[in-house]
Amino acid sequence: VENDFEKVVESLSKHNFECMDVSDNELVKVHVRHMAGGRSYVPKERLFRFEFPESPGALQRFLASLDMSWNVSLFHYRNHGDDFGRVLVGIQVGDSC
Repeated sequence: VENDFEKVVESLSKHNFECMDVSDNELVKVHVRHMAGGRSYVPKERLFRFEFPESPGALQRFLASLDMSWNVSLFHYRNHGDDFGRVLVGIQVGDSC
């Protein structure tokens, strides 16, 4: 069992697949492992992670604070019963950013 990870990485590498161990990455543990889908290319996308308050109107305030020329390309929210949720946001920004 200890060598299973290394065997998987070795097998994938032999078939020209790049591998990265993200086992200790908190962003992956909280957000990415719950997401599904394939590759995505969003030009000029910037990713942000922050804590989002669990309060009425919080999403409205967040959206109102954005530059209207930006596109929210990703919004992934995770809450574990706290007073805040963890949010991963992708924003497609303009040419000046």
